Amino acid sequence: QIIKQSMNNQVSKLTSISNLYGESLSAMVFVVDSSLTYETKHEKRFIKLCESSTELHFPDIHEQIKQIKTKNNNRQFKTGDFFVTKHSNLGEVQVVVHLIGRDKNNPITDSSIFLQPDSPLIKGLRNIFSMALQYDITTLTFPLLLINNLPDHLFTHPTCVARSISVMRSIRSLLVASRNDNTLKNMRLLLPPVSLEIFEK
Repeated sequence: QIIKQSMNNQVSKLTSISNLYGESLSAMVFVVDSSLTYETKHEKRFIKLCESSTELHFPDIHEQIKQIKTKNNNRQFKTGDFFVTKHSNLGEVQVVVHLIGRDKNNPITDSSIFLQPDSPLIKGLRNIFSMALQYDITTLTFPLLLINNLPDHLFTHPTCVARSISVMRSIRSLLVASRNDNTLKNMRLLLPPVSLEIFEK
């Protein structure tokens, strides 16, 4: 939704183009399935956004994904792995970080909803932070729960809060560890499409 809104904003478009080769890059973390087929609902929506306007500076999204697969020798990525695609046509977002989530054939369950500090997703988030600091990314946006599709019965106060606390603790430790050379100026956490009451209890 953030990408779609900024794509319709002329100021955001001009700012994005001026920042493409500068030191104020904006990145968004996008959780994807390990198959990289981009067939889930949110993956299709992302591809459609990429195709909705002409990419003038970089290869189109399909070519970039194809290049990534080739570099990885077409091996399947694991949970916590990530790769980057570059964009000039996604409004204020110039960098999309594709974070490999759980396999669609291995859905989230009551027990796997909770993230441990050494979980692959948390490790992946740490690596993304390191990358962001290295490449002058000043704005980072990512889903608070590090997941896109969560079964309805798990959208409860205890599970959502427990998972978000795990992510927030990881973020805090990363910010403390990098406080002397932290280039991040803005961090946006995206809440899942559920009632805010879940997080306000």
